[in-house]
Amino acid sequence: MGHNYPMLEHYLIIAVVGVAAIVALTSVGSKLGVAPPLILILIGLGLSLIPIMGEIRVPGEVILMGVLPPLLYASAVSIPVVEFRRDLLAVGVLAVVLVVATAVVLGLALHQFLPVVPLNICIALGAIISPTDAVATTIVKRLGAPSRIVTMLDGEALLNDATALVLLRATTAGVAVSANAALPFSDIAWEFGRSAAIAALVGAVVGVIAVRVRQRLREAAATTAVSLIVPFVAFVPSEALGASGLVAVVVAGLVSNQAAPHRLPANHRMTEDAVWHTVSYLLEGAVFLAMGLQFKSLLRDAHDSGGSLQLALGLGLLCILGTIVVRTVFVSLLGLWLDRRTKRKLRRKQRWETVGDAMGVDFADPTSWEAADLIALRLAEQPAPPADRGFVGEGRRRALERIKDNRLVGQDGRRLSDDQLRQARHERMRRFPQAEKRLTAQLEGMRKRVAGYMADVDYLMRQSLGWKEGALLVWAGMRGVVTLAAAQSLTGRVPDSALLVLIAFVVAAGSMLLQGGTLGAVARALGLTGRDAAPAGECDALDHTLGEAALAALEDPELRQADGQPFDPALLAVAVMRLRITRLHDISPEGSPAAPPAEATTVDASPAVLSPVETDSADTSTADTAPAESDPTAPDDWSQSWSKARRLFAVSEDEDWADSSNRQEQDRAIRRVTLHAMREALLEARSLGTYSHKTLRDALAVLDADEIGLELRSRTDEAV
Repeated sequence: MGHNYPMLEHYLIIAVVGVAAIVALTSVGSKLGVAPPLILILIGLGLSLIPIMGEIRVPGEVILMGVLPPLLYASAVSIPVVEFRRDLLAVGVLAVVLVVATAVVLGLALHQFLPVVPLNICIALGAIISPTDAVATTIVKRLGAPSRIVTMLDGEALLNDATALVLLRATTAGVAVSANAALPFSDIAWEFGRSAAIAALVGAVVGVIAVRVRQRLREAAATTAVSLIVPFVAFVPSEALGASGLVAVVVAGLVSNQAAPHRLPANHRMTEDAVWHTVSYLLEGAVFLAMGLQFKSLLRDAHDSGGSLQLALGLGLLCILGTIVVRTVFVSLLGLWLDRRTKRKLRRKQRWETVGDAMGVDFADPTSWEAADLIALRLAEQPAPPADRGFVGEGRRRALERIKDNRLVGQDGRRLSDDQLRQARHERMRRFPQAEKRLTAQLEGMRKRVAGYMADVDYLMRQSLGWKEGALLVWAGMRGVVTLAAAQSLTGRVPDSALLVLIAFVVAAGSMLLQGGTLGAVARALGLTGRDAAPAGECDALDHTLGEAALAALEDPELRQADGQPFDPALLAVAVMRLRITRLHDISPEGSPAAPPAEATTVDASPAVLSPVETDSADTSTADTAPAESDPTAPDDWSQSWSKARRLFAVSEDEDWADSSNRQEQDRAIRRVTLHAMREALLEARSLGTYSHKTLRDALAVLDADEIGLELRSRTDEAV
């Protein structure tokens, strides 16, 4: 084989050595506390200076078309979508406006030092230098920086590459503009808007189709194989239409990110995550190592064309300083604008809370909305009169009081209880089903909008951007491989292209080593490390929410098996009992932690409510471990559930229900019902943003592991 295919053997050796080097150097960097990309760049740069090493050239098209799409897609499918949406305007300013401003400022400055280079080419080089690299996100994540900073950096890195490449394409199209000619900025703006719109449409269509196709595949390997081609399926047609393929890739990734938990099984998603993590790991390592290895060839090209290394170093350092200055100005103005915007949102939230208190509605509690009137909510949604400083005008307050009185007070003049309100609601639904159905849908939609809005305000207040966060955001704006890859597209097309490419390399490598090497020290000096923990009590609150959803599903009188038959009442009673145990045993009546009943449950170490039913443990042996019905210290819900379970078990034993295989099938079916209910509740909480991304991610991982374990046990039993 070696004699017949020498080139193939050569490439195989390079691939094996390259992967081994990436793994070894990345591991060493992690142990030394240095970001792996920095180690890879330094090692590659050092190897390129060894005399026996030949010149290594990686075409820019390979990076821009072969490496960047999968890297952007991998980032898009893992970014917290809700937090990304909350700061979409800020991310847009950083990814679009800041890129354009940086390109223009750097272009004007470079043109003063390189007058022979046309102004549009200098601005093109500024566009090449302007986008930040996602490696900063990796570093700040490891430091435990605030999640809002991580999301903004991640979102900026997703979109600014496309902005820079569109600007590069517009400034280098056609005949080179003379040094004193004016640039057609209106044409550039139109081109950018058209490109982004077409790319977003293509990416959304590809993302939806890809999710639908993967949903119909039964093998995890097939689903993962399809996901690996999605970035290129989005990239190619978008580029063919003259739009930004990178924007299409990002949009396709965001669509998959949002839809995958709803439509794909847990084992498929976990397999995809592992594969994409490996792909990103290898591609990122390869591009940073290749970036350092190209230094000799770039230096040779600049020397042959009459360029000077000293000039490239000087202009490169000037560009690094310019990017920091421009970014500081923009981030400062952005911080002031975000602060004013957050205060406006807070005032509107306070107005909603005032209206809710007047109507007796808790916007965070879905059941309280059953007592609300749609007209009242629409009145409350309108802004208060400008002259009124009490959030609700006098006329509107009286209208709300009349509606409240009509809805919450019965004919005898007494205030209706919650149960009476629910009964009245159900009676109206029976008499006027279509009207009540529309009203219910409108109320539910409004409830979600209001709850999501309030969760957004809480997040913005909790993750405020002060001067420390702004300083970290500025210093994390380092350049990377996209800068070098885009610069190589200028080779042979513009005057002094070799010098321009070397300047771009100095900016990329210099900012990576200078800012990336000191980013950890800066974050620690600002006191922004270890700030990624979930808010106190959030895990318990999510457990309670998921437990309520599971209880509601199990107590639904319409609950049936797949064949339409009802579940065994004893098994349902045990499932409800276990859920109530996990929700009640943590807090005693006095509010202090209380020990659970001895051996009453066998739950996992993970959040208890996420493991509500032990698959094959519903037998009568647990009866001896429960507290007596007369125990005055036992919680009422626990005692009632346990008493019901014991009675039902006694009835079931008398009726001879000893078919263990059928009981196991029902156990697993009940477990699937609870898992499905909890997953739907979790995904709704994710869409509303009522919990942090970290808490939701960890809870979803527990549910996924539980689902996979259940399926594996089912397959094992079927095989036996």
